[in-house]
Amino acid sequence: MTKHGMRHRLVSVAAIGAAVMASVIAVPAQAQAAGLRPAAAGAARFAANCNRGSTHVTHMSPDQIAGAQQPGRKLIAYGIPNTSDYLLIIVDDAPNLLKTQMTVSMDIDPANGVTWAKSVEIWGDCKTNRWGTSVASMGTNVDVGWDCNAVDSSNDWRSGCTVPGKTILLQKNMYTTELWLRKPAFLGAWVDADVIDSTFWDAFGGRSVRFLWRFN
Repeated sequence: MTKHGMRHRLVSVAAIGAAVMASVIAVPAQAQAAGLRPAAAGAARFAANCNRGSTHVTHMSPDQIAGAQQPGRKLIAYGIPNTSDYLLIIVDDAPNLLKTQMTVSMDIDPANGVTWAKSVEIWGDCKTNRWGTSVASMGTNVDVGWDCNAVDSSNDWRSGCTVPGKTILLQKNMYTTELWLRKPAFLGAWVDADVIDSTFWDAFGGRSVRFLWRFN
């Protein structure tokens, strides 16, 4: 036991407690209630020759943008459509940043079985001119059965055993108009899971944003 509760061994699914399992069941409803929702037209709003293939495109609504810009920490549940992937977007005040700046990083939640690396990439329109990449992983910890804390607000949503992705400072320009969420798939080949279009600047401009990949 730790100060903040049970520790969960990565190599044993049975070690995940009932509270964690309950949160797994609740995630879809939570995402529907508080998460990002794609616009009805979705990817159709982009030119057919954009280098996105069939990747789903998320367009943030005015209500979501207004909520994300309110002072104080904001927790946004985010389910990627047509997948079992759910993330928590942790948005914090960043008084030293301009509205044309933000910081972005990625982390993973191994207590829920997310032990493969995940990343967020920043690109220009139609996936041109990549600005930067933040990749979170287990490092070598998963190979030795490392114990990880279940994440919650008491430990700032950090398990203590991952290798979080670097924090990237974004400047609003033609090279920072899309956020791409990526993950390994068959045989470890990286694939695109989702892309958030330039409306993320309206929501997160001037703030600190951490993506926590909680379920996959």
